[in-house]
Amino acid sequence: VDITHLDDLPGDLDNVARLTAGIIPVYSNEKRYIRKDGSIRWGSLNLTTIRNGYDEVVYYVAQIEDITARKKAEESLKKSEERLELVMNGVPTFIFSLDKQMRFVYVNKPMAAFFGYSEDAMIGKDVREFLPEKMYSALTPQFRKVIRGQEVTCEYAVSDKEGKEHVLETHLVPQMRR
Repeated sequence: VDITHLDDLPGDLDNVARLTAGIIPVYSNEKRYIRKDGSIRWGSLNLTTIRNGYDEVVYYVAQIEDITARKKAEESLKKSEERLELVMNGVPTFIFSLDKQMRFVYVNKPMAAFFGYSEDAMIGKDVREFLPEKMYSALTPQFRKVIRGQEVTCEYAVSDKEGKEHVLETHLVPQMRR
Protein backbone atom coordinates (compact mmCIF):
# COMPACT_ATOMS: atom_id res chain seq x y z
CA VAL A 1 0.00 0.00 0.00
CA ASP A 2 2.78 2.48 0.83
CA ILE A 3 4.25 2.18 -2.66
CA THR A 4 0.97 3.15 -4.35
CA HIS A 5 0.58 6.84 -5.24
CA LEU A 6 -1.86 8.46 -2.78
CA ASP A 7 -4.21 9.61 -5.57
CA ASP A 8 -4.57 6.00 -6.77
CA LEU A 9 -5.02 4.45 -3.32
CA PRO A 10 -8.81 4.81 -2.66
CA GLY A 11 -9.85 3.06 -5.88
CA ASP A 12 -7.13 0.48 -5.40
CA LEU A 13 -8.25 -0.44 -1.89
CA ASP A 14 -11.90 -0.64 -2.94
CA ASN A 15 -11.13 -3.00 -5.82
CA VAL A 16 -8.82 -5.20 -3.73
CA ALA A 17 -11.65 -5.49 -1.19
CA ARG A 18 -14.04 -6.52 -4.00
CA LEU A 19 -11.47 -9.05 -5.22
CA THR A 20 -10.98 -10.46 -1.71
CA ALA A 21 -14.77 -10.73 -1.22
CA GLY A 22 -15.04 -12.71 -4.46
CA ILE A 23 -17.16 -10.05 -6.18
CA ILE A 24 -14.65 -9.77 -9.02
CA PRO A 25 -12.28 -12.57 -10.14
CA VAL A 26 -9.45 -10.27 -11.30
CA TYR A 27 -8.49 -6.69 -10.62
CA SER A 28 -6.63 -4.80 -13.37
CA ASN A 29 -5.55 -1.18 -13.24
CA GLU A 30 -2.96 1.25 -14.50
CA LYS A 31 -1.58 3.16 -11.56
CA ARG A 32 1.41 5.01 -10.22
CA TYR A 33 4.00 3.52 -7.92
CA ILE A 34 6.42 5.45 -5.72
CA ARG A 35 10.00 4.19 -5.73
CA LYS A 36 12.39 4.36 -2.77
CA ASP A 37 14.08 7.43 -4.27
CA GLY A 38 10.66 9.18 -4.49
CA SER A 39 10.38 8.97 -8.28
CA ILE A 40 7.14 7.76 -9.81
CA ARG A 41 6.74 4.85 -12.21
CA TRP A 42 3.55 3.77 -13.97
CA GLY A 43 2.52 0.13 -13.77
CA SER A 44 -0.16 -2.06 -15.26
CA LEU A 45 -1.37 -4.22 -12.39
CA ASN A 46 -3.19 -7.54 -12.76
CA LEU A 47 -4.18 -9.08 -9.44
CA THR A 48 -6.05 -12.28 -8.67
CA THR A 49 -6.44 -14.66 -5.74
CA ILE A 50 -5.71 -18.29 -5.01
CA ARG A 51 -8.43 -19.71 -2.77
CA ASN A 52 -8.64 -22.87 -0.69
CA GLY A 53 -11.52 -25.37 -0.60
CA TYR A 54 -13.45 -23.06 1.73
CA ASP A 55 -13.22 -20.18 -0.78
CA GLU A 56 -10.83 -18.32 1.52
CA VAL A 57 -8.01 -16.31 0.03
CA VAL A 58 -4.72 -18.14 0.49
CA TYR A 59 -2.55 -16.04 -1.83
CA TYR A 60 -2.69 -12.99 -4.00
CA VAL A 61 -0.99 -13.30 -7.36
CA ALA A 62 0.10 -10.03 -8.91
CA GLN A 63 1.69 -9.15 -12.21
CA ILE A 64 2.95 -5.60 -12.68
CA GLU A 65 4.28 -4.37 -16.00
CA ASP A 66 6.26 -1.12 -16.13
CA ILE A 67 4.36 1.14 -18.55
CA THR A 68 6.15 4.40 -17.69
CA ALA A 69 7.57 4.82 -21.19
CA ARG A 70 4.14 4.31 -22.76
CA LYS A 71 2.52 6.81 -20.36
CA LYS A 72 5.21 9.39 -21.17
CA ALA A 73 4.66 8.81 -24.90
CA GLU A 74 0.89 9.19 -24.46
CA GLU A 75 1.36 12.46 -22.56
CA SER A 76 3.78 13.74 -25.20
CA LEU A 77 1.32 12.83 -27.96
CA LYS A 78 -1.52 14.56 -26.09
CA LYS A 79 0.51 17.76 -25.74
CA SER A 80 1.50 17.62 -29.41
CA GLU A 81 -2.14 17.16 -30.45
CA GLU A 82 -3.15 20.13 -28.25
CA ARG A 83 -0.48 22.33 -29.89
CA LEU A 84 -1.55 21.21 -33.34
CA GLU A 85 -5.19 21.95 -32.53
CA LEU A 86 -4.24 25.47 -31.36
CA VAL A 87 -2.44 26.10 -34.64
CA MET A 88 -5.13 24.53 -36.84
CA ASN A 89 -7.86 26.58 -35.21
CA GLY A 90 -5.81 29.73 -34.62
CA VAL A 91 -4.93 30.54 -38.20
CA PRO A 92 -7.37 32.54 -40.35
CA THR A 93 -7.26 29.78 -42.95
CA PHE A 94 -9.68 27.04 -43.88
CA ILE A 95 -8.16 23.65 -43.15
CA PHE A 96 -10.13 20.53 -43.96
CA SER A 97 -9.76 16.94 -44.97
CA LEU A 98 -12.04 14.88 -47.22
CA ASP A 99 -12.27 11.14 -47.66
CA LYS A 100 -12.52 9.52 -51.10
CA GLN A 101 -16.32 9.88 -51.02
CA MET A 102 -15.80 13.64 -50.52
CA ARG A 103 -17.10 13.65 -46.96
CA PHE A 104 -15.45 15.87 -44.38
CA VAL A 105 -13.09 13.99 -42.08
CA TYR A 106 -11.70 17.15 -40.47
CA VAL A 107 -12.78 20.79 -40.50
CA ASN A 108 -11.08 23.55 -38.51
CA LYS A 109 -13.04 26.16 -36.52
CA PRO A 110 -12.54 29.08 -38.95
CA MET A 111 -13.97 27.07 -41.85
CA ALA A 112 -16.92 25.76 -39.85
CA ALA A 113 -17.68 29.27 -38.54
CA PHE A 114 -17.52 30.71 -42.07
CA PHE A 115 -20.24 28.32 -43.20
CA GLY A 116 -22.19 28.78 -39.94
CA TYR A 117 -21.77 25.30 -38.51
CA SER A 118 -19.80 23.56 -35.78
CA GLU A 119 -16.95 21.29 -36.82
CA ASP A 120 -18.90 18.26 -35.56
CA ALA A 121 -21.91 19.22 -37.70
CA MET A 122 -19.73 19.06 -40.82
CA ILE A 123 -17.77 15.88 -40.05
CA GLY A 124 -19.03 12.91 -42.04
CA LYS A 125 -21.14 15.08 -44.33
CA ASP A 126 -20.71 15.37 -48.08
CA VAL A 127 -18.96 18.56 -49.17
CA ARG A 128 -21.95 19.14 -51.49
CA GLU A 129 -24.15 19.92 -48.47
CA PHE A 130 -22.11 23.06 -47.77
CA LEU A 131 -21.27 24.39 -51.21
CA PRO A 132 -23.60 26.00 -53.75
CA GLU A 133 -24.11 23.73 -56.77
CA LYS A 134 -22.13 26.01 -59.10
CA MET A 135 -19.11 26.01 -56.79
CA TYR A 136 -19.42 22.30 -56.10
CA SER A 137 -19.40 21.60 -59.85
CA ALA A 138 -16.33 23.82 -60.30
CA LEU A 139 -14.40 22.30 -57.39
CA THR A 140 -15.26 18.63 -57.86
CA PRO A 141 -12.63 18.09 -60.59
CA GLN A 142 -10.05 19.76 -58.32
CA PHE A 143 -10.98 17.53 -55.38
CA ARG A 144 -10.75 14.46 -57.62
CA LYS A 145 -7.21 15.46 -58.68
CA VAL A 146 -6.20 15.69 -55.04
CA ILE A 147 -7.75 12.31 -54.28
CA ARG A 148 -5.57 10.92 -57.11
CA GLY A 149 -2.50 12.40 -55.40
CA GLN A 150 -2.01 15.76 -57.13
CA GLU A 151 -1.55 19.15 -55.47
CA VAL A 152 -3.96 21.78 -56.79
CA THR A 153 -4.22 25.56 -56.39
CA CYS A 154 -7.40 27.33 -57.47
CA GLU A 155 -9.44 30.47 -56.86
CA TYR A 156 -13.18 30.63 -56.49
CA ALA A 157 -15.92 32.83 -55.08
CA VAL A 158 -17.92 31.64 -52.09
CA SER A 159 -20.60 33.22 -49.93
CA ASP A 160 -20.33 33.21 -46.15
CA LYS A 161 -23.24 32.50 -43.80
CA GLU A 162 -24.51 36.10 -44.23
CA GLY A 163 -24.42 35.82 -48.02
CA LYS A 164 -21.37 38.06 -48.46
CA GLU A 165 -19.18 36.89 -51.35
CA HIS A 166 -15.47 36.22 -50.83
CA VAL A 167 -12.82 35.17 -53.29
CA LEU A 168 -10.76 32.36 -51.84
CA GLU A 169 -7.49 30.94 -53.02
CA THR A 170 -7.26 27.30 -52.13
CA HIS A 171 -4.23 25.08 -52.08
CA LEU A 172 -5.36 21.47 -51.94
CA VAL A 173 -2.83 18.88 -50.86
CA PRO A 174 -3.24 15.08 -50.78
CA GLN A 175 -3.01 13.63 -47.30
CA MET A 176 -0.54 11.00 -48.40
CA ARG A 177 1.74 11.82 -51.26
CA ARG A 178 2.53 8.98 -53.58
